[in-house]
Amino acid sequence: MSHALVQLTKNENQYGPSPKCYDIIKNLTVEDYIFYSRESVGVIENEISKSCQLPAEQIILGYGAEDIIKNLFTHYIFPGDNVLIPDLSWWYYKALVEQRDAKPFMYPQSEAGTEYTLNIDDILRMEKELKPKFTLICSPNNPTGNSIDLKDFEKLLQMNKDRIVCLDETYWGYSTDTTEVLKELLKKYDNLVIIRSFSKYYALAGIRIGYAFCGSKVKSHMKFYDKILGFNRISEKLVLAALSDKEYYLKINQMIIEDRDMLFKEINKLSKIIAYKSDANFLLIKVPSELSKPIDQLIKDRGLQIKFFSEPSFIDYARISIGTKEHSKIILSSIQEKVAEFTK
Repeated sequence: MSHALVQLTKNENQYGPSPKCYDIIKNLTVEDYIFYSRESVGVIENEISKSCQLPAEQIILGYGAEDIIKNLFTHYIFPGDNVLIPDLSWWYYKALVEQRDAKPFMYPQSEAGTEYTLNIDDILRMEKELKPKFTLICSPNNPTGNSIDLKDFEKLLQMNKDRIVCLDETYWGYSTDTTEVLKELLKKYDNLVIIRSFSKYYALAGIRIGYAFCGSKVKSHMKFYDKILGFNRISEKLVLAALSDKEYYLKINQMIIEDRDMLFKEINKLSKIIAYKSDANFLLIKVPSELSKPIDQLIKDRGLQIKFFSEPSFIDYARISIGTKEHSKIILSSIQEKVAEFTK
């Protein structure tokens, strides 16, 4: 009897959410299913506010980060507008721009040894030439794993005081905490929006709640997307339980970082394959074409699956979502075995 493969393809958190979340599920009542959560509207924003020490009035929620991004694009981008987005990133950004009949322009990210980088001067030059209606920075970037320096990011904000700048931090939590610096930037720039999610760090991808910190200009516009009847009551309870268990998430976060950095170090000891430095819960690797199928098949034979890309920009690349320590050992040994076979 065949078993389903463990999917290490979508950057989900394999450790699962806080045990407090399981307690919520065990104690659900019929009221959680049949009644709206009118009385709870604002409760998640208030808890995020306490956690991050940011006014609740500067927080918006969505059905996942995807929902917030789509609402931002719908509200601010119109036919003919120039929009600046990253290349070598999530295909959805470009698709949303094109859905709005707007013009996507992509700032470059470059491969440099064992990491990807972006040059702020390239971005600022494009800003000056294009005057985009909306600029989006993904940091850490998916799938390359690189982050923008926040000093460079402020240069971008200074050039765009009258236009919306969005920092997509869906993969926040696996590197240096940016929260304190970004809180200061929010005070200075009312056109800034910072997107985060409960999907990755909090291991709650299935409940679909994302959140964003907003400058006052953005918040005043995005109020039209408020959920009048709240979210579903079960999701609300799960989010509150997760936010109350910082100790659990710090523990599993450290394990994910350790495994990511271990894989980065060990894979780069091998010939033929390059692993790229990552600030996220995944690792991008470059695999020569003759090794891709053998590695993919061996990992599948051992019950796991990683993402081998078919996009033109990432032919011969794969992305490993960091799972448990056992998953990381299986992936590393599989890659080591196949490289050894091809280098005899």
